[in-house]
Formats: sequence, structure tokens, C-alpha cells
Amino acid sequence: MMSFRCRVYALLSLAVLGLFGCSPDTPDSNWQDAPAERPAYDQSSEATRVAEAACRAALAAEAGQPVDETRVDYVLRAEAGLGVWMSLRGSQTQWVCQSDSAGNVAGLGEAPVP
Repeated sequence: MMSFRCRVYALLSLAVLGLFGCSPDTPDSNWQDAPAERPAYDQSSEATRVAEAACRAALAAEAGQPVDETRVDYVLRAEAGLGVWMSLRGSQTQWVCQSDSAGNVAGLGEAPVP
């Protein structure tokens, strides 16, 4: 069985292949909304909403901030579950969360921004 770190690196390697050189800019007034242009590789859908909500709650708890201060940037599916990339208002750090579709969070950590 793969460790959490191995699963995160596997998800990150997929993202880096498609992300190299991309950095979406969003105005602060619409910050809570997803980035204006979701990346083509984003796999967010109604089926991932529970996992996205669970990951936002995990990030909010970790940062000691309200859930409204978090947003989902994009979602990637993998054999190990869902990778949910998120931002926290006022932070330059991007976060990645691993969850299954039922919202069982397996891990949360900082993700490198390409």
C-alpha cells in the first residue's frame, strides 16, 4: 500500500505535467469563487463536491480560519482517491488534500506551486 506522501507525489507529478508555467490570477473581490478560468485538467464535478467540502473543512481547521477563507482551485482523480488543490485567502501557499469521494480525508499538506 502506498504511503500518503507517495500518493501526494503521484498526484503532484500528474499536475506538474499539465501545470508547468501556469498561475491563475483572480481578483480579491471574487476570491471565494473558483479561479476565473478553471484549468482544462480540472475534474471537479457534482461527484467530487463532498470530498471538496471535507478538504476545505480540513484546511480551515489546520489554519484556524473559517471555511469561507478557503477555496478549491482544482480537483484531480487518481486510483488512490481525489486530490483537491486549495488556496487560503492571504496566503501564497497552495494546499493539497487527499480524500475519497465520501469525504474521508487521508491527508493534507502544502503543495508546490508550479
